Amino acid sequence: MNIGVDFEKFIQQAVTVEENYTKMPNIVIDSIMQNISPNAYKCLSVIIRCTLGYQRDSYQIAQTLFLEITGIKRKETVIDAIRELEQLKIISVDRSTHINTFSLTFDQYEKTVLVRKNSTKSASTEKPYQVGTNNPYLVGTENPYSIKERKKKENNIKFSFSESLKNLGADEQLIKDWLAVRKNKKAANTETAFKGFEREFNKANLNINTVLKICIERSWQGFNASWLQNINLAEYQEQEPTQTVPEQPVTAFKGVAKKFKGMNQ
Repeated sequence: MNIGVDFEKFIQQAVTVEENYTKMPNIVIDSIMQNISPNAYKCLSVIIRCTLGYQRDSYQIAQTLFLEITGIKRKETVIDAIRELEQLKIISVDRSTHINTFSLTFDQYEKTVLVRKNSTKSASTEKPYQVGTNNPYLVGTENPYSIKERKKKENNIKFSFSESLKNLGADEQLIKDWLAVRKNKKAANTETAFKGFEREFNKANLNINTVLKICIERSWQGFNASWLQNINLAEYQEQEPTQTVPEQPVTAFKGVAKKFKGMNQ
């Protein structure tokens, strides 16, 4: 028996799917949101927007873009939020290029985060309380540490002068060379010293590697933007080496002198 279908009526009733939105993974709402700080959640939203929002696995995101979208005022706050997401294995960051490349690693987060109990019963295996571990039915029953506890743990982490320079996009070899200069000058690589350098670096409006090259060549243990007034910055701009064409040697041909009868040389 044939059944007629009114396709026009069916199409009119169908809901139009709009593509101007970013799909938010369930794990972000079900688990991650309650375990991270507000600033970290803002930065995570930017990463999700730039990756999943455009069907990308990874994407280069500048600090200025984080500041613009999230409304966060200080770069240091963004760096702390990114570090927090890294420590919880929610994201991974590739710092091999000038602009850091960010990727989402939700599968690694599920293996490390402690989740709350769903009820007073035994550990639940229903999502979102199931954690992806070697045993799919094993669920952590301890409460995740609070934001205050996490901040305390972060404060116990030893400050690294070189890692802070790397976060600004500095080349590793230039970092080593400048730290050697600072060591010879007996300069302390403290967090206060780095903040002073970063303040002057932001005033200079130059690439971090250009600033480090100047400091290394002039044996500066620190940096002040006003010191650039007497420097020809064009000397430090990367230029492609000009290719010189070697001169071709003059080929000496041996002439053959022929003597004919009746002709003098």
